[in-house]
Amino acid sequence: MAGLVEVFIFSAVMGLSIYLSLPLVMSKTIRRDRTILLNAVAVGILVFLIGDVFSDVSSNLYNGSLYGYGTSPSLDLTFTASLVLGFLLLLMLGERSRG
Repeated sequence: MAGLVEVFIFSAVMGLSIYLSLPLVMSKTIRRDRTILLNAVAVGILVFLIGDVFSDVSSNLYNGSLYGYGTSPSLDLTFTASLVLGFLLLLMLGERSRG
């Protein structure tokens, strides 16, 4: 498992790559096919990040603490709330950029 500093560095690199490409995507002078390509790359990065986070968290979530099947309710709630909040923020930002 990576250390905290490595996680922050990799997260910053991946997050900044999306953040820095945002002006290109929002620009009206860029062609539609390039916008679609940049959006696909950004979505791919986000899907990778979600999969990576879930692979690290799954050992904590599915530890069999409740009769061998269940999980820790506090960890479940934290993970689910974070995931839902992240998707809602992305949805709100997407709607805001359209309006």
